[in-house]
Amino acid sequence: MPSRQLPRTDEDRLQALQTAFDKSAATPAAQLAISAATKTRLETQYPLFRTEVEERGTALAGQTTATEAQVAQASRLRTWTSHFLQTLNMAIEREAIPAGARAFYQLDASQTVLPRLSAEADLVLWAGRAVSGEALRVAAGGAPILFPPVSEVAAELTQYQTLRSAQSSKKDAYQNEAADVDALRGTIDELILDIWDEVEFHFRRESASSLRSKAREYGVFYASRPGETPDPGGPPAPPPSSPPASPPA
Repeated sequence: MPSRQLPRTDEDRLQALQTAFDKSAATPAAQLAISAATKTRLETQYPLFRTEVEERGTALAGQTTATEAQVAQASRLRTWTSHFLQTLNMAIEREAIPAGARAFYQLDASQTVLPRLSAEADLVLWAGRAVSGEALRVAAGGAPILFPPVSEVAAELTQYQTLRSAQSSKKDAYQNEAADVDALRGTIDELILDIWDEVEFHFRRESASSLRSKAREYGVFYASRPGETPDPGGPPAPPPSSPPASPPA
C-alpha cells in the first residue's frame, strides 16, 4: 500500500503548499477538508515562505555571479603578477637589473623561482609586493619594468579587491536569506503535517484508494514501494532493487 511521505526539500514543501492553497481557494468552506484556522495559517504562511525561498534563490544567483567574476579576475591578476615577476627575473638574468634588487620585492637575491600564486592569500600578497617593490626600486633610481608596467598589475589588483569585497557581500546576503528560510522551515513542516492530518481525517470513511486520491488534491504525497501497483493517477512506483550478486563459488 502506498505510504504518505512528507516533503524533504523546500521545493517539495512549496509544491505541497501550492496544491493545498489552490484547492482551498477553489473549494466552498462547507466542503473544505481543513479547518478554517488551518486555512488561515496556510494563506499567511505559504506566501511568506514562498517569498523567502525566492529571495534565497535570488541571493544565491547573485553570489554565484559575484564568485565567477572574482575567480575570473583572480586568473587575470595571477597572469599579470606572474608576468611581471618573470620579466624582473629575465632583466636580472640579462644584468639589466642587479640581483640585489629582488629585496625591494621581499624576495631573496638568489631566488629565481616564482613565489606560489595559487592561493588567494599568496596571490594578493605577491601582487601587492610587486606594486610596492617596483615603486621603491624606481624611487631608488632603477628603470621601470615595462612589460607589463606595474601600473597594470596595480589596476588588476584593485579590480580583484573590489570584486572580492562584492563577493563577500553577496555571500553574506545569501547566508542571511538562507537563515530566513531555515527559521521558517519548522513552522512550515508543522503546517503541512496539520493539513495532511486534517485532510486524511476528513476522508477517513472513504476506501483507502479513494482517500489517497482525494487527499492528493490537497497536496498529500503517497509513495509506492518498489514493485507495488501504484494508485491510478498517482506517482509511479520505483523499480524493484536488483538482488545482490551471488558470491563466486
